[in-house]
Amino acid sequence: MKYVYVNESELEPNPLRILYSAFFNASAMFRAHMCRECNFSEPTFYRKMREVHQRNGRIRILPLSGAEKDKACQIAALVSKNLVQEVESLVISLKIE
Repeated sequence: MKYVYVNESELEPNPLRILYSAFFNASAMFRAHMCRECNFSEPTFYRKMREVHQRNGRIRILPLSGAEKDKACQIAALVSKNLVQEVESLVISLKIE
């Protein structure tokens, strides 16, 4: 791998980092909305996401309620809509085609 050394003033935006950050932030936004709307802590969010837990040799299931399922779908639609708008804006600003 060849490295190119430049002055800080010559740096160009890194599209990979910028776009990855948008996707990463979208997942964090989804989790934050779910936690707020369903009154979950982060550990509860991840437990609910796994569904099945083993404890003392027994399997425990944490199903989502109907309201939680509906809320997850609503939040997913909102976050994905915002993500598409953000990525479209980034692609234009980065002049990626």
